[in-house]
Amino acid sequence: MRDKMEQPSRGLRDILTILFKHRSKVSVIFLAAVLAAILASFLIPPVYEARSSLMVKTGGEYVNRPEAGDTGALMLLRMEEVANSEARILSSRELIEKVLTTLKVETVYPELAASPPSAIPPLQAAVLAFGKNLTVEGVEKSNVIEVAFRHKDPQVAARAVNLLVDFYREKHLQVFSDPQPSLSQTGLAEHETNLKESETRMEAFKRKNRIFSPEEQRSLLLKRYQEEKLLAQDTRKEIRLVRERLKEQGTVETRAELRSLNAKAAAVARRLGTLENEIRSFDRLDTEYQALKRDVASNEKKVRTYLERMEEARASEERNRKKMADVGVIQPAEIPARPITPRKGRNILLGMLLGAGIGLGAAFFSEYTSESFSTPGIAERQLALPVLTTIRHRD
Repeated sequence: MRDKMEQPSRGLRDILTILFKHRSKVSVIFLAAVLAAILASFLIPPVYEARSSLMVKTGGEYVNRPEAGDTGALMLLRMEEVANSEARILSSRELIEKVLTTLKVETVYPELAASPPSAIPPLQAAVLAFGKNLTVEGVEKSNVIEVAFRHKDPQVAARAVNLLVDFYREKHLQVFSDPQPSLSQTGLAEHETNLKESETRMEAFKRKNRIFSPEEQRSLLLKRYQEEKLLAQDTRKEIRLVRERLKEQGTVETRAELRSLNAKAAAVARRLGTLENEIRSFDRLDTEYQALKRDVASNEKKVRTYLERMEEARASEERNRKKMADVGVIQPAEIPARPITPRKGRNILLGMLLGAGIGLGAAFFSEYTSESFSTPGIAERQLALPVLTTIRHRD
């Protein structure tokens, strides 16, 4: 058998000879591919695409109009951020559900209504299908957003896009307005009254219990207690020394000194007891005082927070009034006249190219695997022998 790996290159005449030899096979494959493309183009249900174009504006100024001091990069960044935010709103599940509820699932996806899936409700399945056929994207370097929806019915496609845009404009205003909670002067007055009452209670408590500076008072009490404690220790030491002298010499003066020291120790002990009671009493009073102080601080914080929220609400209302977002519809969705798929002309052309390629490949593969020679020239080159004569053969 010939070594196929060592075949020399073929000339144009040899190629034409091979194609002519396998013309039937090439023709059958070519016609089959073209026929398949034609059948597919006419049997596949057509799909239509409805499109709408939107332009996002803020406060009457288009987003792509730079403010004072804006650079080109910052301007583009602002436009991209706005476009991304609006695209998220447009493709949100809430808006899709509103569109499907308005048009009815049986109108948009009758197959889901007729044979609903067992795992999820028909509306959820319709939302998923709608999302797959919905395209929302911003036009590069602009504030224009393109919305497209594909469906087998051109009228349903156009109605779905226009409804989605209408619902989006309503939702857009709700999101952009950033509503603030209702704040009134009555609420502020209530917080201020609570603050005054808590301050009055704390001042009355301080006057009644003679508390003017808890930290300093506590420090003075502890200092006096430590001084009396040291005095008591020193007195006990003196008593021990006097008792030792009394054992050595029991004079009248020594006994008198011992009695004086015992009296002094007793007085110091009484003062220590009194100070300990004062410290415990002051701790209880300080606990009540700290609670009143926290109450005052809490009411002060409420008044301050309420004032800040009122200021934020006024500022937000002013911003919303000056920069209230709006959406302009450049082009509403119209009923598409032609389907986007299938594209019959392109499919037939692709079928012809594919059929021609496969047919040529099949012809050369058949020639490569064949044990015969198509021309005398091929035989001479393959066998490296001269051809003396040829005999015409008809199938």
